[in-house]
Amino acid sequence: MQKPQIAVCAPLDAISQRLTQGFVLVGGISTLPALFLALSGLLMYPLAFYGALVCAAVAAGFLTFLVLSWAGMPTQIRIETDALVIERRWQRAVRIGYETIEAVTVLPVAADMRATRFAFNAGVFGYQGPFISERYGRFFAYATDRDKTVAIARRGAPMLVVSPLLPFAFVGALREALTQKKDA
Repeated sequence: MQKPQIAVCAPLDAISQRLTQGFVLVGGISTLPALFLALSGLLMYPLAFYGALVCAAVAAGFLTFLVLSWAGMPTQIRIETDALVIERRWQRAVRIGYETIEAVTVLPVAADMRATRFAFNAGVFGYQGPFISERYGRFFAYATDRDKTVAIARRGAPMLVVSPLLPFAFVGALREALTQKKDA
């Protein structure tokens, strides 16, 4: 049995870092009114109490989204003997069997993540979830850097986009694993 090859995911690109920091900033600012009301002792009045409750609910929504985005952020991609495995921080790993992979290629720099019509998470701790793009159609992303993206065409499923630190080396290793699987 061959030892799996491990590709580290690229670090967050500058746009993703700015979006994450902005999202954290807005979430933190949304807690300030509730904090000021609590510290001023005005929570005994109904309007202040409900205002603090709304601020706390908004902050909880921001925090939930941040935690889920961080938990789903890809950390490494393993090329095993029978499957491609995408490891994520806290969520379970994603396994893609070689029998469903049709092709793999490096996408052009700054692939079409900007011109998306729909995206689940387009920038907070990376690009995760389903996307609809004008150029590539529907695809699913577990990417952290738009300039280092690799497209994996799958049979019966949307294209998968990942971002290993070394995209060309990753494509070569995955193509080699796919040909070895076909020969076996």
